[in-house]
Amino acid sequence: MQQCSTLREVDLIIRTASNGKYSLKDATILDVRILLSKERQGRYAPRNDVLEASYNVFEEVVELKSPNVILSLQCQTRTAENAFARKLCSRYRDHVEIKKIQVRGHDTIVVRGFHPSKYLNYTKNGLEWLRLR
Repeated sequence: MQQCSTLREVDLIIRTASNGKYSLKDATILDVRILLSKERQGRYAPRNDVLEASYNVFEEVVELKSPNVILSLQCQTRTAENAFARKLCSRYRDHVEIKKIQVRGHDTIVVRGFHPSKYLNYTKNGLEWLRLR
């Protein structure tokens, strides 16, 4: 975590949202997509069937974990064939969206935000950086 600014930021988000009650240590971090950087995704160009298979595995893991809350920080599954992956797709917005979905027969709160790399890595303007954060 010390080498990854995104994980440090997610930890801060969790701590802030829970008034310090929870941290990244209390969370399970899952990547809905294959764990490849954008550079490697471009190099390996995973086929759609491989991505869909990763969505299916992701759904199985979430069902096994049966979480009360899911913090979704991704906007890449809007066109997925997997309905569960589509439900978790966020959009880049100025506000957080909160919905309920069913996971293994119980309500799970989904908090849809956007990936912190948007401001950590791609926003140079200090005021915009703070606004997005």
